[in-house]
Amino acid sequence: MHGNIGRKRPDLSKLNRQRKGQPLPIETKKQMSISQTKRWTQEEREKRAIKYIGMNNPNYGNGNKIKGSKNPHWKGGISYNRGKDWKQIRKQIWERDNYTCQICGRTNCRIHAHHIIPYLATCDNSPNNLISLCVSCHMKLEYGTL
Repeated sequence: MHGNIGRKRPDLSKLNRQRKGQPLPIETKKQMSISQTKRWTQEEREKRAIKYIGMNNPNYGNGNKIKGSKNPHWKGGISYNRGKDWKQIRKQIWERDNYTCQICGRTNCRIHAHHIIPYLATCDNSPNNLISLCVSCHMKLEYGTL
């Protein structure tokens, strides 16, 4: 159990409040760096490295056991490949839409090419199924908040 659970955090000292948001002095950074590297001695690091080499590694021999549907991160064989010449197609869509989001009208921002009817359902990269969207509008549209 952590020592501060359920307790109020102490008030910042006057010095800390004055320095809040300012970069740390070089000397402080050096001290922090030294304290981080002193956590494990070279001998301790070597012991830990040897402990998990080869058959001692917990994942040793699991190569075939965790592939495909047996992997906990399996998502049903979803492929993010958008077909042949996808980079060229999306560039044509951006140029057609004048690098402008077709929802909010923003221009000087990162633009995505969006499939109106999902590619995984139709495998359709035709220009009438694609529009240019800014990242913000694209995420809102994809997650149903637009």
